[in-house]
Amino acid sequence: MKKNGLDTTALLVVVVMFILLGTGTYLFIKSKITIPESQKIVSLDKKTWKNYNDDKLGISFKYPGEWHTTQLPQAARIEIALNDGEEGSGKIAKFEITRGVYGNQGDNEKLTFDQFIELRGLSKLTQEEIDRANFVTDKYNIGKYQGIRYTYKPTSLAYFVTEIHLAQSPTSTDIITITYRHNEKESVSEKSIPVTLSQILSTFNFTKQ
Repeated sequence: MKKNGLDTTALLVVVVMFILLGTGTYLFIKSKITIPESQKIVSLDKKTWKNYNDDKLGISFKYPGEWHTTQLPQAARIEIALNDGEEGSGKIAKFEITRGVYGNQGDNEKLTFDQFIELRGLSKLTQEEIDRANFVTDKYNIGKYQGIRYTYKPTSLAYFVTEIHLAQSPTSTDIITITYRHNEKESVSEKSIPVTLSQILSTFNFTKQ
């Protein structure tokens, strides 16, 4: 009986030790798990944001309340610009959207989305040019619209530009171009899309297909 009692006591001690070791290991691992600053998602307060709706553009979205909008005259396209007060003096508008058709110089042929991207020459950059401009490119889509995103630093300028080109198909001639001026601090990582731009795009609603 005494032997059985000792065996039972020893078993209980072993079980308790395993529990303590397991708990300690968990707490140690948990204490080592940290999220780098570059990976943290920044949450923006959109309570003061305004609504923009343009029937001709066929897009509605929300944008920071301190920005102001301007519609720019275009022959074959519709273009609007949102400014943050820092435009001018070598800086482009904070946020621009252009929608419409593009044509080859010298003829009246409308460019398809694939032709438009090829004509811009962005897909033909050398590795040296990509490295020098901190160039980042990837696929991007909003709803049924699919396309490509470019982020780069223009030569001799102190800001970055993100361009997003969208269409419903590679052969579509209805092309949407979004341009956003920003600094490197607006992104949570070197290759991510700027946070404010991302949250604006998350509110996009296409009212004209």
